[in-house]
Amino acid sequence: MTCALLGHAPLKTIADDLGLSEARSRELARDVYKKLGVSGRIGLANTWSSVVEGESHGPVATTRPKRARRGARAETSAPGRARL
Repeated sequence: MTCALLGHAPLKTIADDLGLSEARSRELARDVYKKLGVSGRIGLANTWSSVVEGESHGPVATTRPKRARRGARAETSAPGRARL
C-alpha cells in the first residue's frame, strides 16, 4: 500500500489494483499515514526519501513481537520440587 501511495494514482485506482473497495483503501492509507506520523502523500514521500538516504529519525517500519509457538509448554516444576 505504501508503494502505491508513493505514486500519483488516485485511491480509486489503487483500490482497483489491489482488489479493495475505495473506502478500505482510504482506511489503509490513513493507517499508513498515522503509523509514520505524516499527514498525506507529501509527508510520506519526504519520510520515504529520508529513509532511502539514510537520514531516518526514528522507527519507520516496526515488527510485531514474536508469539509463543503453539503447543509450547510453559516451564513448570513438579510438586514439592524446587526450581533451580
